[in-house]
Amino acid sequence: FDIVLLNDGCETKDLHSILNTCNINIEIRTAIKGTPGEIRNQLIDVLKKSRYDIIIFGDTDDFFSSNRIEKTLDKINQGIDVVFNDLSLVNEKGDLLAENIWKDREELENVDLAFLIRNNVLGLGNSALRKNILGFDLALDLETPVFDWIFYLQVFHYNKEIRCGFVDEACTYYRQHSNILGLTNEYSKGRLEDRM
Repeated sequence: FDIVLLNDGCETKDLHSILNTCNINIEIRTAIKGTPGEIRNQLIDVLKKSRYDIIIFGDTDDFFSSNRIEKTLDKINQGIDVVFNDLSLVNEKGDLLAENIWKDREELENVDLAFLIRNNVLGLGNSALRKNILGFDLALDLETPVFDWIFYLQVFHYNKEIRCGFVDEACTYYRQHSNILGLTNEYSKGRLEDRM
């Protein structure tokens, strides 16, 4: 596999000195300056134009279980279009705060648009997809702090027969942020619907 890194602030020479130790093809793109939503939108545009068939997302402030790629590809090879894995929460030092926060949730086996309207489980740190389901133009407010959620709502809206699968054997160690949706009352369902 290759890594496509959208750099939104690091010195390119520093990235090259770190990444040259890896035996993987790494393409570094410079991100536009803007909101997280604008940068993520640019990433989606880059990936839509890429030569790849399967895209596994990741954020550089998170880290992953060693089997994440393997388990994700296993699911995609079973005919799944969107795959997501469990999350464990960590602090800035990488200390574990909560492990496998979605374990034992049977409803994760039936994720569809109606489920996603009520639940925010797909993020660009714990998901993967087939590129061919991105054949539509995103239409969202790039100022929204919940880009990932709105992005996946649109993916499911424009792909009526989409198959989604949960991988509980793999995990993304997600760095807990204070602005995570659900920990604040700042965003009501009505405000989110206005932004879709």
